[in-house]
Amino acid sequence: MLVANLSMVVIDTAVVRFLLPVLPVGTALMAEARGWGIQNIIMLPTWIKIVVAVVALDHVIYLQHVLFHLLPILWRLHRMHHTDLEIDVTTVIPRGTNGNFGFNLPWWDRLCGTCRPQPEEGHDGMTIGLKEFRDAGRLTLFRFLIQPLVRWPVPTARLKRRQWIQNI
Repeated sequence: MLVANLSMVVIDTAVVRFLLPVLPVGTALMAEARGWGIQNIIMLPTWIKIVVAVVALDHVIYLQHVLFHLLPILWRLHRMHHTDLEIDVTTVIPRGTNGNFGFNLPWWDRLCGTCRPQPEEGHDGMTIGLKEFRDAGRLTLFRFLIQPLVRWPVPTARLKRRQWIQNI
């Protein structure tokens, strides 16, 4: 599993760091040049604009993470993040350590009602990873890459959280 995880780190780094930034950066430069966006309309000191932008973007990432758990098509892309059977350096590097939906700023889960301060069975009793991926044959690089194309049963924990979020 270590080799598969490290291979995914290399692929993720290549795609996220080199290919994906082109579109958002190009769009941001075009918006700036044309005076689009709220940051170009409201006159504030640059440092305040930066703080507002960081907070707003972090909230968008929080909302994106919630959607990844709620929508089946996005869950297929995201579930690899939940396949590790133990937490080690290959879990933390690409995926972060936050147990809720938040990314950098810790308050989104509390403000939006999605905070789960402790695992249901406590930290000592919690199970790491999805039960659908307990078979080592499913924890290979090839299986990771085809996960979005394969329909496996929706995990019970995800259904509980989905129902919980919809009740907010």
